[in-house]
Amino acid sequence: MSSISASLIEAHRDEIARLCAQTRVRRLDAFGSVVRADFSSERSLRNPWLRRRVEAERVPVYAS
Repeated sequence: MSSISASLIEAHRDEIARLCAQTRVRRLDAFGSVVRADFSSERSLRNPWLRRRVEAERVPVYAS
């Protein structure tokens, strides 16, 4: 992971894991531009190729 948001995920990984465990989330992935340097919160997720991109680029944040 190389973006600012990815750094935030790393900084809060323990808190994210605790929240996931409390709410019985079995897996949480970060994907797309959130794990790349070109992250922009203004970009839309409406994209016909989204599922393929998610599968190709996802990075596990938590897995039980």
